Amino acid sequence: MEAVKNIKRAATHPHESPHYDVVASHIDFEERHYPPSKWASTMVRSKTLDHGQKEAFWKLFNYIQGNNERDIGIKMTSPVTTKIAWKTEAVASTEETITVSFYLSAEHQDDPPEPNNKDIVIEERPVMNVFVKSFGGFASDEVWILEARKLAKSLNIYDETDSVVQDYYYAASYDGPFKLAHRHNEVWFVKQSQD
Repeated sequence: MEAVKNIKRAATHPHESPHYDVVASHIDFEERHYPPSKWASTMVRSKTLDHGQKEAFWKLFNYIQGNNERDIGIKMTSPVTTKIAWKTEAVASTEETITVSFYLSAEHQDDPPEPNNKDIVIEERPVMNVFVKSFGGFASDEVWILEARKLAKSLNIYDETDSVVQDYYYAASYDGPFKLAHRHNEVWFVKQSQD
């Protein structure tokens, strides 16, 4: 069954993505297990998520286009993740800090080139389990918050609320802006370590 999901994932998303195993599936979300991985990440401050994501995207895109210590191109991957502080309003009156990240392809996981731009860091994400809700369409600031609330409600129903990291969530975008149909987005809540 997992092999079928991997084939479907590859057909739907042409870019390399981090490997994961599905731990549990529910009607409206699933729990995934991700092994450790490296990501190129940058933090930006912005009043809107959309503006901040665009600013950060171009910094990271320049990195994978060769603005790094080795002057080499790196394949585009998906998803592009955005780490967002949990808040209840769709539009903040003050700037918020978000972290946008590109997964580094398998060939660069062991030894990624250092970024020339000091705003970009190579982030080493540890082993983690995440609760994931998928949805389609173009996601605005309001849609990300709505989908995060829906996932929070589902986790409450399944009595998983206490096992979730409460102060942030991830918005995961799999498609570029020119893909108009069959878009794929996800909201991720990180499960607290069970150590």
